Amino acid sequence: MSQPHTRKYAAFISYSHSDEKIAKWLQRKLESYKLPIEIQNEFDNSRYLRPIFRDRSDLNGGILTEELHSHLENSKFLILLCSPKSAQSAWVSKEVQTFIEWGRLQYIIPFVVDGEINSNNENECLPLYLRQYVAQYPDRELLCIDIRESGKEQAYIRVVSRILGLEFDELWHRHLRDKQRK
Repeated sequence: MSQPHTRKYAAFISYSHSDEKIAKWLQRKLESYKLPIEIQNEFDNSRYLRPIFRDRSDLNGGILTEELHSHLENSKFLILLCSPKSAQSAWVSKEVQTFIEWGRLQYIIPFVVDGEINSNNENECLPLYLRQYVAQYPDRELLCIDIRESGKEQAYIRVVSRILGLEFDELWHRHLRDKQRK
């Protein structure tokens, strides 16, 4: 398997179709994020963080599982939209399982949009495989980005900072300056 930086997609958004509105918003925000000049060459000299894979906008014809598997494999990060609906989705759980089995746990970004972590009831927002994995390996628990704690703008900049490997504060202040200029 190739190294993460040589992948076709910056990220693959895994979500329940009940959360499609937020998935579309996040894809649009991420793909329109203008990269800092000093790191553009790390993204094929692109000025933007793209492409971001989302099934409804990027799937071609063919066998669904093979298509998804190929796009998942060709994505550096897996952005996991966490909600009670995604926690119940067998597809979402399988996408997480595949990423973990490929040894890419550190490239999963849990993005909580609804529900609770480790609630063990109908309000649970983490997919079954991830919950089972963390129960087995508690030292490998992932830090989540919760849209409700920081708001939509800060949450999406936190995702950008994780993808780029840069400090959140640095990107947040840059984002605020850009907004003021506009």
